[in-house]
Amino acid sequence: MLIVLTSERGISLQNVAKDIVSVAKRLNVGAELHLGLTSLYELKRLAMPALIVMAVDPIAAMPWLLLNYECNTKSFVCLQYATIEGRPLDSEVKEWMTKGRYVAVSNYVKQKLREAGFPVEGVVHHGIDMELVKEVEKNKHLGKKYISHSGINTEKYIVATTFASTHPRKGLPWLAKAAEIVAKKDPNIIFFVVSSAKAYKIFAKHNNVVVAPYFGDLDRLLNLAIIAASDMYVMPSLAEGFGLPALEAMAFGVPLIHADLPPLREFSLGWSIPVKDVVDYVHTSYPASGIVFEHHLYDPAELAETIIQVADMIRRKDSAIDDYRAKAKERAMEMDIMKLYPNLIFKLVPSGQ
Repeated sequence: MLIVLTSERGISLQNVAKDIVSVAKRLNVGAELHLGLTSLYELKRLAMPALIVMAVDPIAAMPWLLLNYECNTKSFVCLQYATIEGRPLDSEVKEWMTKGRYVAVSNYVKQKLREAGFPVEGVVHHGIDMELVKEVEKNKHLGKKYISHSGINTEKYIVATTFASTHPRKGLPWLAKAAEIVAKKDPNIIFFVVSSAKAYKIFAKHNNVVVAPYFGDLDRLLNLAIIAASDMYVMPSLAEGFGLPALEAMAFGVPLIHADLPPLREFSLGWSIPVKDVVDYVHTSYPASGIVFEHHLYDPAELAETIIQVADMIRRKDSAIDDYRAKAKERAMEMDIMKLYPNLIFKLVPSGQ
């Protein structure tokens, strides 16, 4: 038996945790998902090894790091499947935090954690559930219907979709600048941004942007159906630990555009925008964070031009788009959760048990 722990708030981490539980069950390994923190006492009572799916944030995630530490200094089997979009803040890293067990979601995360003194046993990339992809393909019409009901004529416009919170690292202001440029050069491209209500302010002056303020509230199948039904997926992020939506877009062969971020470079076949500079960003507003986010700055004008170019290729039914679709789907299949997550599970539960 295995217990998988993650936050009640992080939607992306919850989806990853659910996929890990799903893989365990398909491997005939008993597994349970637990949303929220638990104690070492409770884990011992359950007599189940624990997998913590959580960012390595020495302030916001300190209780999770403490659980990892307690487990591994008191001979209880526990591992943290870790992500970070930069590096831990030096002043907040305590020596005890480096006594736990960690597996990184990308080589970028492994490098950043090791530089901060965290022992990283290896890398297991995030995966995509190809069985779920097949189900979404059958229900892609639901995504198109949702986009249409949001006020977009999907027959007239090229739809460029983005799922992102309004946290600065997600780059929505960069997307807003790019959308302003696109509006002047190609008015037949519409941006569909699934975010929080705070995004209304970011895109208040943009007639070519439709905001759906339901980020984190939509059913997972619908989320993926929206991506699958889109003409392209734009990821304006300045920092990522992995970038799961990029892999999801690839699984459906949806043209993908993003900045040339190190973790995305590890798997993406999409169109990438050159990074001009990397600057540190410490999020000081509530909730406090112990991460120095590494913001990879790019030129929004270059993002806009790439969006326009890809839109034109889609309209012309350029063979390069068909080639991308085939290769992207093939690459996504290589990252099926059934190929990746057993590498996590069998670190905690010996094969055959």
